[in-house]
Amino acid sequence: MDLARSNRHTVKRHSRIDLIFPLKALDMDPLICMRLNREIHLLQRSRQFPGPAAVTVWLQSLRAMQVLRLRSHGRVLWRQLSRGFPYVENYAQNYALASGVSFEIADYDQIPDGLAQI
Repeated sequence: MDLARSNRHTVKRHSRIDLIFPLKALDMDPLICMRLNREIHLLQRSRQFPGPAAVTVWLQSLRAMQVLRLRSHGRVLWRQLSRGFPYVENYAQNYALASGVSFEIADYDQIPDGLAQI
């Protein structure tokens, strides 16, 4: 989850698109799903794991908002991811101490618009 949040902030910094608002992101860049899919393939080819999994979270979130019949799957995805929210701060701190690499985890407990449980 830390990598997914860090990825969200990277996209926002470089393109001013905030993935926490999927419909707005799709309006701002109709090809964003293709771009994220390409990023996943590049990360996989360069064997930069678990980067592809983090990007996949956002790709699937955007697709869930694009296609109505996938919306429930997006909600299930975020329900499962939210189970880890209580552990994010501790994990990020321990990981940074052990590896020297830190993640940007601001707003880690936000669920994308339209994908929260009803």
